[in-house]
Amino acid sequence: MRFLLTASLLACLCAMLPAFAGTPANSIVVTIDGDEAEVDITLVDGAEVYELDFDLHFDDVDNLTEACLGLSAELLDASEQAAISARLPRVSQSIAAEFPIVVRVEPPASCGLAFRGDVDVDFHTDEHVVFAPGSGYRFFKGPVGGALKDITGVIGAGSIRTRGRSGRFSEFLLGFEANQDYDQQVQESLAELRTLLDSPDLAAAVKAVLDLDLDLAEAAYTNGAYAAAAAHVLEFETHVDALGGVGIPNSWQASVAGSAALEGELLGSSGPLAFALTRLSGAP
Repeated sequence: MRFLLTASLLACLCAMLPAFAGTPANSIVVTIDGDEAEVDITLVDGAEVYELDFDLHFDDVDNLTEACLGLSAELLDASEQAAISARLPRVSQSIAAEFPIVVRVEPPASCGLAFRGDVDVDFHTDEHVVFAPGSGYRFFKGPVGGALKDITGVIGAGSIRTRGRSGRFSEFLLGFEANQDYDQQVQESLAELRTLLDSPDLAAAVKAVLDLDLDLAEAAYTNGAYAAAAAHVLEFETHVDALGGVGIPNSWQASVAGSAALEGELLGSSGPLAFALTRLSGAP
């Protein structure tokens, strides 16, 4: 393990290390602004400097503090990259070797962090990675040490900026898809969403509405009407947003082991579906 840095230990580390003018240092700087946490991460490996803007945007949150986020970042060596890549869904997927950073958000159970709705996660760097139309970069999350899943909602220039949504906290990383099979992604995302809609905690009337949205999206996709299919996915997301807390469980609490906001998990899984459909329709 090459670097593991937590925000809560930063002050102690800085006191222990000599300061060199003009020399970059490992750091995590967290700024809380209302329902948002803006995180600036710098990790250094010899002459290589990796900088990352990692921001969390909440709909409604309690006890949002730096300590309650339990945030850390790690720069992985080759063996650790291989271990992470083995946790990805497909053999054609890997951590982005040019930006091998994993961010972990592990809120302490005793701290009282809680949110309703979903958390919108932005991952942005100008270092080492360059966006190009049709880019194979993807955004992944997963429980610490567990299976990782694609939550890519957006990939864009900046040099690269990606965003996804979630109903729980996890490890987050930039990955790369060497074999971009959008049809496979559509099928996998539809299957994942159908499984989530089978949750016994979902109100029957809500399930009927969301099932119909997916039926319409799948029918349009089958007929090659990819833009129309993406529009139906947007309707699905609008309904999820509107019904969260009504017929869809939408609360996450650090004090509840295994907690997940179903609203956020649905939105996290619908993002890659819309992304694949827009790519099929010709979007960059």
